[in-house]
Amino acid sequence: MAGQRITGTVSYLLDEPFHAEKITVELTGKERHMWEGSDANYFNKKHPGKICIKNTLLKMSIVVHKFTNGEAKTGSEKFPFAFQLPNELPPSFLFVGARES
Repeated sequence: MAGQRITGTVSYLLDEPFHAEKITVELTGKERHMWEGSDANYFNKKHPGKICIKNTLLKMSIVVHKFTNGEAKTGSEKFPFAFQLPNELPPSFLFVGARES
């Protein structure tokens, strides 16, 4: 939902050291509109006879941890993260179709 905070934890368990500079969490929000019709500007091979429009609404990235010396040590680690969603995001919905009487 728009304006909400999304939280989580990234964890790993390593048996041996691993070359890594950082752990990054990315959040991408997309929308897709599709309806019957034809328009050369919105032709889609996967759905012939339909107009398909895709748009990326949100793209956020957070570095949750930077490793010293470019190496993740053996063992387990947990790193919490949080994203604050913008208030301007549109609501979600799914409309499959209407039945004719």
